[in-house]
Amino acid sequence: MVINAWFKKADRHINVCGVCFEIGDYDYIVNSCFLAMFSVIKALLISKNLECKTHEGLIYLFKINFVDYSKNFLM
Repeated sequence: MVINAWFKKADRHINVCGVCFEIGDYDYIVNSCFLAMFSVIKALLISKNLECKTHEGLIYLFKINFVDYSKNFLM
């Protein structure tokens, strides 16, 4: 399933962080964490039948479907 593939990709990025931490490559850790978060959000959007082709599109879809929605829900 496509969603599981995105979660596996996120997991690989997190695993790389442990190795990079041991060798002191902190810049790469930041990049890997970003890619892990991107992959998880991509899986979340796919689970809701939402698709995007760019980072900007992903951020926008996440914002309007989850961030703004939760603010309205809590009010």
